[in-house]
Amino acid sequence: MEYTTADKVNDGAIYNKIQKGKKIFLEAGIKPTGRNSFQKYNYFEMKDIEPTLLRVCEELQISTRFVFSSTSANLIIRDEEDGIEVYYSLPLPEVKVVDDARKAMQEIGSIQTYAMRYLYIQAFEIVVTDTIDNNWSKQSNTRNKPYIKKNRKVQPDMDEPVNQSKLNLNKKVSTTELVNRSKIVANSLKQEGKPLNEENIHSNR
Repeated sequence: MEYTTADKVNDGAIYNKIQKGKKIFLEAGIKPTGRNSFQKYNYFEMKDIEPTLLRVCEELQISTRFVFSSTSANLIIRDEEDGIEVYYSLPLPEVKVVDDARKAMQEIGSIQTYAMRYLYIQAFEIVVTDTIDNNWSKQSNTRNKPYIKKNRKVQPDMDEPVNQSKLNLNKKVSTTELVNRSKIVANSLKQEGKPLNEENIHSNR
């Protein structure tokens, strides 16, 4: 398909109009109302774009139309004052072959609607959240977090005072742990200036 474009006739008027259209979209501050609850991000729907688009076309005297093929979607922007056109293209995925004609048409319609939305975003550089970068950032932050093993037993410092609440001598413990606990009690009695006898040992448990 052949188009008469500003590139071919060396005329920048249409590009100036598109540039003004970008400014109108930016100043309009349109908000995306579509919501992907699975990946948790918002996106523009056609109903979010069209009101501002119609104002851009009317004020700048331009028009838009789409041409679809089996492999691509094309947005053509036409300057109605001089007939010059520019176009933006987007490759399309292959439609899955299904036996149900209605499902096939639904898939085609869904692909075309997505393409129309993204082509408008591309042409007028409509500000949209960079979901890919955000998702990558979240994944990177998760990967960079240090791994902390839960319920890990920490050997007490021999120089720290005995914590009575942390010593449960009624449960079964290993010989090594009993020796370590004995050292803790002995060290505590030594710091307090008490003799190492059975009475003081039991009072420090």
